[in-house]
This record gives sequence, structure tokens and C-alpha cells, in this order.
Amino acid sequence: MEKEMHLLFISIPAYGHIIPLLELARKIGQFHQPTFAVPEKMAGGLITREIFDEVADHRTHL
Repeated sequence: MEKEMHLLFISIPAYGHIIPLLELARKIGQFHQPTFAVPEKMAGGLITREIFDEVADHRTHL
């Protein structure tokens, strides 16, 4: 069995860049541990707009 990797995703703070990269992080999260770095203000917006769900995306850290 292969070792689970921890991956860091970083994007410029624009929804058009963050949303596709977040989808990739979700897919990789099935096999590895992704962390998605965004500014704190953007993180709140992703949760408020229901783009990021803390329960459904429990393997992806925001």
C-alpha cells in the first residue's frame, strides 16, 4: 500500500481560479490529504456561497 501524501494547493484569490483547483483537490482527496490555501476572507466566502462544505469536504483542509 502506498503512503498517503499531503498536498498543498495555492491559487490566486479569484473564484475563477479557486473553484476549478478546489475540484481537483477534492478528487485528489480520495487518495491523499489536500490542503487548500486561500486568504481568510475568501475562505469565508467559499463557505457562505456553499462552494466549500466543511462536512462533505472533510478530507480537504481550507
